[in-house]
Amino acid sequence: MTELIDLFSVPLYKIDLDIDNAPILQYCMSVQKNDAGRSVSNTGGYQSNDLPDSPPELRELFSHITNFANDLAEKMTMQPVRIINSWVNVNGYRDFNWSHTHDDSLISGVYYVKTPENCGGIEFESPMAQLYHPFAMKSGYSKYNAPNWAMPSYEGTLYLFPAWLKHGVHPNMNKEEGRVSISFNLVH
Repeated sequence: MTELIDLFSVPLYKIDLDIDNAPILQYCMSVQKNDAGRSVSNTGGYQSNDLPDSPPELRELFSHITNFANDLAEKMTMQPVRIINSWVNVNGYRDFNWSHTHDDSLISGVYYVKTPENCGGIEFESPMAQLYHPFAMKSGYSKYNAPNWAMPSYEGTLYLFPAWLKHGVHPNMNKEEGRVSISFNLVH
């Protein structure tokens, strides 16, 4: 008997939410206007300071995030989680985020509020990337040998992943419009 067993899998939840982004986008733009922001992993662009615990404009979104994150936590045999912080990201032309992790969290994620064409996606780095031997491959990458994996950014898409998973955001190559997202962390 032959059996292929996937050891040490890394989960990535992708959820397409059907919620009204108009008030969320308006909220994000007002945060950018009224908060000087900070520079953490971003090169260019805007990253707000942490948002208040539960702004009314984000209650429905945060409820979805918490529900899906707890589903993921259960699949990972973790205790229930809750959002501990969140922030707004606005990336204009050529703005991006370096590869990073979210220390002191269990699950992290991003929700895409506005994604114009050619605005860049999110890329995840394999925890074992330095161990791969690309010269030994026959052709192309797969989930077994890719050093990184890019996922597109689409309006209404929510990604959830373990906070220790390295990830970065590709440059927004749209010269006219910014990419707007909300990122967050969850703990027990």
